[in-house]
Amino acid sequence: MSGTRRTMPGCDGAGGAPLFFSGPVLDITQPLPDSAVLYPGDPEYSRSALLDNGLGDAVTVSAVTLCLHHGTHLDAPAHFIPGGKTVDAYPPERFILPAVVADVPEGPLVLARHVPPELGPGMAALFRTDNSRAGRPSGFHKDYTALSVEAARQCLEQGAALVGVDGPGVDAFEDEGYPVHRLLLGSDVPLLENAWLTRVPPGLYLLVCLPLRLAGAEASPVRAVLAGGPVRSHTKMRSNP
Repeated sequence: MSGTRRTMPGCDGAGGAPLFFSGPVLDITQPLPDSAVLYPGDPEYSRSALLDNGLGDAVTVSAVTLCLHHGTHLDAPAHFIPGGKTVDAYPPERFILPAVVADVPEGPLVLARHVPPELGPGMAALFRTDNSRAGRPSGFHKDYTALSVEAARQCLEQGAALVGVDGPGVDAFEDEGYPVHRLLLGSDVPLLENAWLTRVPPGLYLLVCLPLRLAGAEASPVRAVLAGGPVRSHTKMRSNP
């Protein structure tokens, strides 16, 4: 999509201005199962062929087993909030929205000061941390960078509609109270976890991360992408490297 300029009907930026974007589409989805992070205790992804056209069947038909929190996925409020919204309760446009990717310096937590000032009402905040640094070994690590409660509060104060991280959870591994999950999901702010932000420069984008329409489900795998260079109308277009 390099060199294009498009607007999406019904998709507005902060303040209701039409949202334009240009530049490439960046896939921020972890491939299943090879590069997807699996949280300890969750069942592994598996695919089995019920029919196989390579073995003489007319078609190939597969069955898949996976945890809804494996790889890049969305958490809905029902994940922690009794009676909270499930993924199928949201309209699809809730997951097509302007987003800002913030590059967070080395450290165990995303702090309130790392929340970008560009984040406004109705936008998504995505945090690129040590979890995405080049050279970090793949797989699950208990010392992943998580979100602080103060940063979560700051996101809410600035009107975030979705918060995303490049690690397996918004809460630190050892924090069994899950305060960040409870705060954000309790405020009707869905969470995007295990976003693959290794090659994503900080800046403004259009985020598309549609969950499957799974009735009653507290989470869903997503194919998450960023379209480079969204700006509000009547502002200069920027081009992403």
